[in-house]
Amino acid sequence: MSKDKPKGNSFKLSLKKEFPDHAPDTKKHWDSNEIVEKETNINQANDTDAQMRPVEWNMTKNVNLYKWQQECMERWFLEKKGTIKVVTGAGKTILALAIIESLKKQITELVVAIVVPTIVLQNQWYNEILKNSNLSDNMIGRLGGGYDDNISDEKRIVIAVLKSASEKLYKKIPEKATENLLLIVDECHRAGAKEMSKIFNTKRKFNLGLSATPERGESSSKHNEQYNNNYSNSLLGRELGPIIFELNVKQALAMGILPEFEIIHIGISLNNNERYRYRQLSRAIRKLDKDIRNESDRRITGENMMAMLRSYAKENDSIGMLARQYIHKTNERKQLLYKAESREKVILKILEKHIKHNPTSRGIIFHESIEAVMNLHKKLLTENYPAVVENSKLPKTVRRNNIESFRNGTARVIVSARSLIEGFNVPETDIGIIAASSTSVRQRIQTLGRVLRKTKKDADNLSKIYVLYARETVDENIYMRANWEQILGAKRNQYYIIDQNNQMIEQSEPPKIPIPSENEININELVPGDVYPGEYKGNEYSCDSNGNVFDENKNVIVNPQGITELVKKVKGSYGRFKVSFQKKYVIVLTREQNNWITRYVTQLQENFKISQIKDKDSNFSWDEVFPLEIVPNDIVNDLKLETLFFKQKHGRAVIARKNKKGEQYAREQNALNKDLGENATKLINNLKQLHEQNKRITKFFLADNRYIIYLEDGKYRHICKINNGLEFP
Repeated sequence: MSKDKPKGNSFKLSLKKEFPDHAPDTKKHWDSNEIVEKETNINQANDTDAQMRPVEWNMTKNVNLYKWQQECMERWFLEKKGTIKVVTGAGKTILALAIIESLKKQITELVVAIVVPTIVLQNQWYNEILKNSNLSDNMIGRLGGGYDDNISDEKRIVIAVLKSASEKLYKKIPEKATENLLLIVDECHRAGAKEMSKIFNTKRKFNLGLSATPERGESSSKHNEQYNNNYSNSLLGRELGPIIFELNVKQALAMGILPEFEIIHIGISLNNNERYRYRQLSRAIRKLDKDIRNESDRRITGENMMAMLRSYAKENDSIGMLARQYIHKTNERKQLLYKAESREKVILKILEKHIKHNPTSRGIIFHESIEAVMNLHKKLLTENYPAVVENSKLPKTVRRNNIESFRNGTARVIVSARSLIEGFNVPETDIGIIAASSTSVRQRIQTLGRVLRKTKKDADNLSKIYVLYARETVDENIYMRANWEQILGAKRNQYYIIDQNNQMIEQSEPPKIPIPSENEININELVPGDVYPGEYKGNEYSCDSNGNVFDENKNVIVNPQGITELVKKVKGSYGRFKVSFQKKYVIVLTREQNNWITRYVTQLQENFKISQIKDKDSNFSWDEVFPLEIVPNDIVNDLKLETLFFKQKHGRAVIARKNKKGEQYAREQNALNKDLGENATKLINNLKQLHEQNKRITKFFLADNRYIIYLEDGKYRHICKINNGLEFP
């Protein structure tokens, strides 16, 4: 059974008195969230038809659409599906309401399911619809957050929290209604998780994805065209439709959709004890990183590192123990930075400047750590700031009341953990303080967007966003992941550090220079061996001295293109390298003066290809193959291979195989089985003869316990045949 709608406060001023000089438009929509309950009461008091179902839905009665919203609507209606990638605060919700309104004119029996990631957003959508439409509250259902409504003759719109939607939504819509169902997924990047993708089991006719950042993760290319193609082929792209419209921060600012602002980056310093502990932890993390790489047979890189380590951490072996230690130490270091003493001091100075002596100012403080949020909130109360706190661990009623207190101005500061980042329309807010944030570019932009959606009456009195980071720590890495001056505009960014005397010293540039994407690199300016200016990112391969190239799954590359010697020339050895995702740049890591340097090798002429299993060559016969002749890959693919090595041991040639305890050596004269001993001697003699012919084979394979083959330039070649294999201790 559905809950009763919470009662709102009665209004005191008419809309005309409250906004005498401003025509209601999209900007004003973001500034008047506090009026939702007032308008609801007006509708209920004065509109006698409020409890009836209107034939025509007016979903945007208080709003004039921007030109971009009109253009976006036209694009969506071409296919009646698609994802809209628009910066937070530009008006995605109003756009969705306008689409509903227009679609209802075409589809008389239209029903709508709106999926949102949080209860906060569920309540927000509910209020936005009531405020901007002619629909009565009994036409709008909710699923999740304590509600369990269905689409019905009465409920024509259901707003569902993502978790509940994944479990129940398909059950809440009658079969007949699915023929007229519009599915809207807000913050649709949150629907990418495997368990949440179950919402797409819901049958529907129309699809709309809304997001500031629809990507899952950030290893995708920065090149829009390639990224959009990748998105189209992803789960979200297939289910909701491709990206049909984009509007970034810089464009929204140029159009006047978002207000002008200043973003002030402040580098704080760790105190002596914090710095000492930070260095201790960093040394331990580097050692664990090295140990894990030595233990692992797969290359662990920044883009997949934590995911792989979490997988390793589930195991009870040595690498599992190392992975758990690594995760623990990195979390400890992260918490150390979150709790840095100077963060709190700088926050208090900012609040003193903007809030303490200005009775109309309000601010939002974002943090990553719930513990730090609670401690900071306690400190603000002792400093007599009217502050409230928001985090996911608080009771729902407390969270709701705290957010409402900030909306209505009772509280002038809200301290938030990550739970506020997505969802919650910010009212008039003068400053935002990002006290600590993850290294996610997407999350940082989302956080900034919480403060940007406001209208300043005084154009000279700009909103200010403060970003705090710990100097000379991993905090600075966020500046390497994106060019903030390109994203937001150079004139909006200011950089400062706090010196030993607690004075702010202006800097001319960010603490780290952004790393260009592969599409931004002029390859004509690079020669093999040059430092590669981009990230060490791409598909990973390895190569050996026989000219072979292997992918991460040990598949043989059949067109190595002579890469192995080029890699050795730049790297100094054979081994691992990467090929960039789009431009096919071959890059390697080199260790130089205790630092890892990425160097350019070459550009592939064609993509690497792995051996494909095909029909066997019916003419091939092991009895007719000569030494060094090629054995077709499709023949080898069906054989059981054992890896062996030809080496010197105490001055004599031996055949070795490796195991967890070390190495074992094939027996010759001392073999218990004389025939197997003779096999070892025969094989050693064959390999010696090849060495005399400058064919130095050190690694080879025993196939099906009979055939000796080796791999060179991506092709298997025959050495000799032995019966019944070899004898090892």
